[in-house]
Amino acid sequence: MCPLLSIKPETEIAVVEMGANHPGEIDFLCRIADPDFGLITNIGKAHLEGFGSFEGVIKTKTELYRHIKVHGKAVFVNQGNPLLWELSGGQTRISYGRHCAADTPVAPAACNPYLSVGWEKHLIQTHLVGSYNFENVAAAIGVGQYFKVDDDKIVEALENYTSTNSRLQVIETEKNQILMDAYNANPTSMRAALINFANIRREQHLLILGDMRELGSASEEEHRNILALMKELGFKEAFLVGQNFCAYNDNPNWKTFAKVEDLCQYIESHPIEGKHILVKGSRGIQLEKVLPLL
Repeated sequence: MCPLLSIKPETEIAVVEMGANHPGEIDFLCRIADPDFGLITNIGKAHLEGFGSFEGVIKTKTELYRHIKVHGKAVFVNQGNPLLWELSGGQTRISYGRHCAADTPVAPAACNPYLSVGWEKHLIQTHLVGSYNFENVAAAIGVGQYFKVDDDKIVEALENYTSTNSRLQVIETEKNQILMDAYNANPTSMRAALINFANIRREQHLLILGDMRELGSASEEEHRNILALMKELGFKEAFLVGQNFCAYNDNPNWKTFAKVEDLCQYIESHPIEGKHILVKGSRGIQLEKVLPLL
């Protein structure tokens, strides 16, 4: 049954997530859901093969803004994101973020490895890893405050939330500490994950990265960019899985594997212990298969 059809007349608010990998899909979903409010958390280099280019991503995601402008009430916008702020110009906006003029000002406080933020009189300690999650937390606060959710309930919800399903999970095993972020990957999220991981004060960093899928003609350039960033950030040890990383890696200290099963066989004969590990790759690489071995 379609979740939209299960919304009852007494429902006050329904949150509908809209995903797309081709132009026009957000517009199609808007015509079905007919939202009153809209929120774009960010615009990154995802599904470039389907969208054709980063400009295609922008055009498709902002179909939500255009629908709200004609049919809805307002859009929630991170005032600290110059691209989103520019793209949402000319329509009713409810702003949030680190910008002091925002309707809901929020400030990052710390992140090692868990993100904490300051909002009004509150210091919110989350279970989210990565400074890039600041925008998501700020959005949650901004939406909650606009709809008059009690401040204490907003704080409680954010502090009690833990990620699941290979989305930024911190996993402690008998042998290693793992940051599992293998639900999906694109150049924007991969770059953010690597920078955040480099900033976490730990010894014995190890990267286990899988190819980024659905990049089309941009695939070689984007994989080379990630390899260059790894070198710039000083990562000494990495296991890279997939045909793109195999083709473009030129660092002899970083091991490459055509598929995840090959990596699993290697780890079985070369056990990993005492490492702080980032696991990230596109869903199709199936990096979750390495978890039992770590």
